[in-house]
Amino acid sequence: SCGGQGGADVVYAMNLANRSRVEVKVRESEFAGAMYFQRTCGQANTEVQCTAIEGAAAGQNETTMTATLPAGRYNLVFDGARPDTFGSATVNVQVTDLQALERSCRTAPLLRPGRTVNGNTNGGSDDFQASCAGNAGSNDVLYRLRITRRSRVRIDMSSDYDGALHLRRDCTDQTTEVACNDDEGDNRHSRIEQTLDPGTYFVVVDGFRTGNEGAYSLEVAVSRP
Repeated sequence: SCGGQGGADVVYAMNLANRSRVEVKVRESEFAGAMYFQRTCGQANTEVQCTAIEGAAAGQNETTMTATLPAGRYNLVFDGARPDTFGSATVNVQVTDLQALERSCRTAPLLRPGRTVNGNTNGGSDDFQASCAGNAGSNDVLYRLRITRRSRVRIDMSSDYDGALHLRRDCTDQTTEVACNDDEGDNRHSRIEQTLDPGTYFVVVDGFRTGNEGAYSLEVAVSRP
């Protein structure tokens, strides 16, 4: 639906055991075209999602397509816009099992104001992304924060790596992000300061872009707004 008629294409099969979030990143594409999911290979009316690829010639170095898909078999297609648009690209596909993620959300450690938490993101996984810190594609650690009344909340993190901190209302939905901070003074500190209504929030300790991980210290302060 967003292009690809008449161009050469490459098709991959994908089997999802559970409801999942799939993120596809295309970098350094030599061609303009489209990438899309189909439930049935070659049948346009079974398309689930489509994203145009402008290509490096148009100044676009990276294109991302994100879709939340029920369990099942899908086809991921990369398609040239016209018969004369073809070439190579670097593709990265990341699949997040949302059922497993929801279990992690329910059991995430609870942060308590005034108490310092120490941890390490080494050896973990990249389950959450953010609007800042170059998408925060590094290993992350999740915490819960309960607010009983409208409050001013400050979350401070210090780390031995280029860390990032983000806060969201719905654990599995990035669009519910409340705040995100990469550097507070330098790239070894991050801070979020927000007035929050009562409820449960999710705090993600993360890293800048990819490959940034290590030890961190986290502290939460809650006061009247």
